[in-house]
Amino acid sequence: MTARVSGLSRAARATIAAEGITVRQYVDYHVGPDTARWPGDRCGCTDDRCDGYHHMAGEPCPCVEVLSRNAAATSREEAMVR
Repeated sequence: MTARVSGLSRAARATIAAEGITVRQYVDYHVGPDTARWPGDRCGCTDDRCDGYHHMAGEPCPCVEVLSRNAAATSREEAMVR
């Protein structure tokens, strides 16, 4: 059974979903499958201090767009190998 991922904002979840992957796939790609809680920032960045540092608090995170695109590309490549 896979643990439920918590800690990501709705905006981050929407950005991840727009790439065609699940939040679980996103988290597995960046921190591994044994993680129950997202250790990064709420905005979806792997840097836990991104919101308010890389971008203004409450604004969309440019990091999560790139990070989710990378995770989705890897997921597609793995599906092709199967």
